[in-house]
Amino acid sequence: MSLRIRPPLLMLILTVSSQSWEGAQEVSRTQIIQGFPQKAPKIVQDMSNVTVLLGEAASLKCQILAFPKPEVTWSREGQEIIELEGVKIVTIPEAEVLVSSELTIPNIKEEDGGMYRCKAVNALGEGQCEAEITVLEVPKILIELSDLRVNSGQVAQFICSFQEGSFSEVAWNHGDRRLEESERLKIAQNEKDHGEYSCTVSNQVGEVKTTAVLINLKPSFTQKLKFKSVMEGEQATFECKLVASPAPKIAWFHNNRPIRKDLRKNFKIESAMHIHSSSLEINNVEQKDSGSYKVFAINSEGSAETTLISSTLGLPSTSMQLKELWGIYTIPGAG
Repeated sequence: MSLRIRPPLLMLILTVSSQSWEGAQEVSRTQIIQGFPQKAPKIVQDMSNVTVLLGEAASLKCQILAFPKPEVTWSREGQEIIELEGVKIVTIPEAEVLVSSELTIPNIKEEDGGMYRCKAVNALGEGQCEAEITVLEVPKILIELSDLRVNSGQVAQFICSFQEGSFSEVAWNHGDRRLEESERLKIAQNEKDHGEYSCTVSNQVGEVKTTAVLINLKPSFTQKLKFKSVMEGEQATFECKLVASPAPKIAWFHNNRPIRKDLRKNFKIESAMHIHSSSLEINNVEQKDSGSYKVFAINSEGSAETTLISSTLGLPSTSMQLKELWGIYTIPGAG
């Protein structure tokens, strides 16, 4: 039997060593045989902040040195926590003067996040420590992106609002291209700045995305009608492309008369976001198909048109070529 004193704790500790009758195992046991002087609670192990995913378990643990034994309570944002279903509090003495208290939330919810406090009180005073539990969930977007319609040369600004503290990364994209924070966008007359823009907010749990489209105020043709040289009896195809939003109504005209679909004539309209295309097919071309052709597009923001003029005989004249007048003409009896 040996006797030793640990000055920092001012305790008398008895260590007894004995050997089993088989001589195979030595057992050591430590007992406190003299009490610790009375002392107000003192935190000897502070709690650490905890970040936990929604639905997982979260624990906070505090160790207190005190004598006599203190009363330990827990609170969240100033409200005392009562051990009910969903919250477990275990306070146990680890030694005569050392108390450990642990709070556990097995299935944490969004409302469980906040600042937690462990407080120990005895007749000589009190001690306390604090730590914050942060609950991560799928980010929440509060304000979605909205489509923008601006004139050429104006500044376009997209605004996305999301819940504070619910994200770890925010990314902006134009189509598939990642935008850098320093980039600034102005509308041009071509299509390169138009298209879909997205804001993606993500964290360890998941991500959410909001999208919007940058567009012109009114229809604008990016591919106009072009001249076609067609023999009588062949097929003629005219195509055009434009940008517009809202989606425009598109009409085809021949010699200023609306074109109706029939067995020989058919036109199509295709749209992808703010980009639209239209084509006209004329089967078994005849002389009466010669003349001018026009495509007219209109929406709530305005209108635009593209026109070509044709000659009924031979190739277009030199003067017509200089004026960039395009069209369809037929050669009787060909084919």
